[in-house]
Amino acid sequence: MAKTLTEFMGEVPRVWNTVAFSAALVVSGYGWFTYSNVYRWVSELQLATLGSFSTKLSVLLTVLLNMVIFGALVRLLVSLKVIRRATDAEVQAHVERTMAQRHGFKSPYLFPIMLAPWGLIALGAGLWAHLGGKEVEATRVTHAQVLKGDIPRANYITIGGHLVPDGAVSYGSTGSVDNYIPLLPLDWDVGQPIKVFVETREVLPESIREVTGMKWPLGLPGPVRAEFEKVGLDVKNAILIKLGSTPPDWARTSLLMFIVGGVMLGIAAVTGAAALVAHRRERAAESQTVDAPQPAPPA
Repeated sequence: MAKTLTEFMGEVPRVWNTVAFSAALVVSGYGWFTYSNVYRWVSELQLATLGSFSTKLSVLLTVLLNMVIFGALVRLLVSLKVIRRATDAEVQAHVERTMAQRHGFKSPYLFPIMLAPWGLIALGAGLWAHLGGKEVEATRVTHAQVLKGDIPRANYITIGGHLVPDGAVSYGSTGSVDNYIPLLPLDWDVGQPIKVFVETREVLPESIREVTGMKWPLGLPGPVRAEFEKVGLDVKNAILIKLGSTPPDWARTSLLMFIVGGVMLGIAAVTGAAALVAHRRERAAESQTVDAPQPAPPA
């Protein structure tokens, strides 16, 4: 008798299903932050076919595709006997859990698995913003330092140069569009790399010869970087300055990130502990059922 898809995937031990699901979420988040891997493929497919893309749809499709990829990977490892096959009892339990979920039951492991990675990311972002928020004065940086990769370990910087508003790329949602403008050295010649960009929502004149702001740690957003690359610019390792952003702004952001990350990890811990307790009680009840004496058959 042919196996159903649920039974087929149920042969993967539960812990490896959890590992695959967590890996899919982490890889999806990394792709979103860096505009790479599956997230970039999905986004550029939308751009090529529709002329625009939805971030929410791209994230959803990325998570689903990564879940399929990592699920198929662990199932292949089971088939190759790299990972042990689940027992018949574990397969049956997987089928019953799946059926229960289809009837409205929500897995107690859902919240900790989904929230814990994002909570850690939020705390990491909060720590970075906290360190940047402690700076008092802007550090002066030159284009020569940027080209050599010899950038001072500072987030609040000042750098001179020549803005090129005509070469800007606009990116953002309706009502919240940012302009990403190249900032060239004053002695720049055609063919030289461009490694400094300014983010602003204002219309800036070309006469500006110096900008001050916070250096964004992730660089250019992925779609913006892709647009500059399409015209032949090498923007790898370019720095992005958020014009007008100051250390006090980052200090407020760090507090928000710490609160958000702490709440996420707190919920993950509580729901994870509750799921563990429920799982142990379930196993204990199953053990008692198996050990209970069976009634004697009628004479």
